[in-house]
Amino acid sequence: MGKKNVLVLEDDPRQAFWIADLIRTEFPDADVKLLESENAFIQFVSTELLEWRPDYALLDILIQYYSIEDFAQETELLPFDKLQPSVEGGLRCAKVLQQYVPTCRITLMTVMDQNHVDFQLLQKGADGFKGNIAKFLAGDND
Repeated sequence: MGKKNVLVLEDDPRQAFWIADLIRTEFPDADVKLLESENAFIQFVSTELLEWRPDYALLDILIQYYSIEDFAQETELLPFDKLQPSVEGGLRCAKVLQQYVPTCRITLMTVMDQNHVDFQLLQKGADGFKGNIAKFLAGDND
């Protein structure tokens, strides 16, 4: 298996590092990029996407628009009353990614029951979550 670019969008640092570590252990040649907010994803799309195109994306559905890092780095932030609800932030990011990188395999991670999305879902905390991530990245879940 060749090198994989894997994008992980997760705002819980413990989960993000656990997922990234799992990916690097299972796929040592993987290049993993961690993003921790919808704002970080938007910045990635506008500045890095052309150079670093993900082959796979694991996106948390429930993602905050801003992270602590965003507040530390950004000078211009949208007012909170102008933000869309974070409950489907990952879904919005998935649709953008699908538009710009149609070859990227996308899965959404969630703790909620979801039926209405157009993307594969991985249930966080469910039995086999770790194995399902590995299967997704190996292409064994079509």
